[in-house]
Amino acid sequence: MVVRHQHAQWIPPAPGVWKINVDGAHNPSDGSVSCGGVICNSTGLWISGFSKFNGNCTTLDTEFWAIYESLECALNLNAENIVVESDNLEVVRSLLNNGARGPYSSLFTSIMNLLRYQWHVEFRHVFREGNRVSDALAKLDSH
Repeated sequence: MVVRHQHAQWIPPAPGVWKINVDGAHNPSDGSVSCGGVICNSTGLWISGFSKFNGNCTTLDTEFWAIYESLECALNLNAENIVVESDNLEVVRSLLNNGARGPYSSLFTSIMNLLRYQWHVEFRHVFREGNRVSDALAKLDSH
């Protein structure tokens, strides 16, 4: 696994690679959070996406949920080569360093278990401007 910083716009992955962009959203009025993700191919074609209400949990929790849900979806679609982008640098670093602690550690373990399959997954940090579609999906389920 590798961490790279992306530019401030969405850049398609190399041919044969699928890109997953994930994000979490926080509703300040009630403290609830939701997450969203999108999977696109190297031409930018939408393959799959989701929006999920996560209730009351931390921003880190919802980012991990977004990654978990997206990886499960990609696995079910028989993806082999994936780039996962999140605008949460702490989450990306913890995945690269096997370092999740606290209440989201069981979810972190579930993500690590998904990474044991026969596929290549690379995690990248992306600036918020390069993550607009997943940001919009995350906000769909924000109450």
